[in-house]
Amino acid sequence: MLHPWRIGVFTVVMILILVASFVAGSLVRRPESTALENRDTTVPVTARAEMREVQEVLALKGSVVSGTTVPIPDLNSGASGPTVVTDIAVGPGDSLAPGTYIGAIAGRPQIVIGDDVPLYRDLKLNDAGSDVARLQKALRRMGYQGVPVTGRIEAVTLEAVRLIYANAGLETPGKTKNDTTFRWLDFVQIPGDSGRVVQASAVASHVSRDAPLVLVQTSPNTIAARALILQADRLPPGTQLRLKWPSGESSSTVEAVSRLLPGDAAATKPPGKDVSIKLPDQAAGLPPGQEVDISLPTEGKAVLAVPLISIQRDAGGAFVEVLRRADEPSSTSASPPAPRKVKITIKAQAAGWAEIEADPSLPAGTEVRVP
Repeated sequence: MLHPWRIGVFTVVMILILVASFVAGSLVRRPESTALENRDTTVPVTARAEMREVQEVLALKGSVVSGTTVPIPDLNSGASGPTVVTDIAVGPGDSLAPGTYIGAIAGRPQIVIGDDVPLYRDLKLNDAGSDVARLQKALRRMGYQGVPVTGRIEAVTLEAVRLIYANAGLETPGKTKNDTTFRWLDFVQIPGDSGRVVQASAVASHVSRDAPLVLVQTSPNTIAARALILQADRLPPGTQLRLKWPSGESSSTVEAVSRLLPGDAAATKPPGKDVSIKLPDQAAGLPPGQEVDISLPTEGKAVLAVPLISIQRDAGGAFVEVLRRADEPSSTSASPPAPRKVKITIKAQAAGWAEIEADPSLPAGTEVRVP
């Protein structure tokens, strides 16, 4: 038989347990409830401007390319006649300029003259024409300043012609000054008026289209590399580069950048632009086809930089939102400070950072907002 007081005690205990469970349940919150309440809360992400190295990464493969060469004489015009070499006065490495005696083919001298002189006829005393005027200008450039530009062959013009032969150790045409003849077939021309001999025929050999008297290089060897569009845009003429090849390394500069070119059919070159780089003296002995590694020089200096993820853009250009400058005290307010828009000028980018121009309103240590 249950006593009434026991029933009362049991009832009170059960009531207390239920009350405690209710109170505990009201204090414990489900994770889903917390997430729902915080769904509109923005957690600010910030970064800082820093003094650091921002080295652009550039890695290109280039190769040595031969300069332009021209045959002397140019037999592609269809000229015919004796082809035996009877004299050769220059060899590989020699420089050629107006007045240089190269050699002789079938006894006929081959002397360099200015490339703007029309060569098509012999000229003697009192002959006149525009070709005479150009010949006289060419003679003056060669150092014969006493030759007047009259457009008419005079004794002083013929005397300069005689001296060209005499200085080359050749017999001068004509017995006297007045009967000297400018024999146009004795003269040859080089584009740009100068060059370097890379190949010369031997005496008793025969010249042909494939074996000229001399092969002349009129422009120096260069280094060529195909760059992607974004890479080429960072390499305007004058840009300093670092070159490295198996036997050495040196610095050089960009000479020219081509227009946009398509990729080749063999897929060895992607679409992009060809970058022409001056061949430094240290690499003068590299043969055409030699591969060269190309990179930007390492400066190793710290510059003002901000993370790329903090940079925003609008119609006015690039900017960052400054929350607090390095020399400003931390805010004691519960709400974060309103960001201030500061325009920036980007000078270089690398490894997630952007070098920017120095700005008094954006010193190193400035806190910026990451959007």
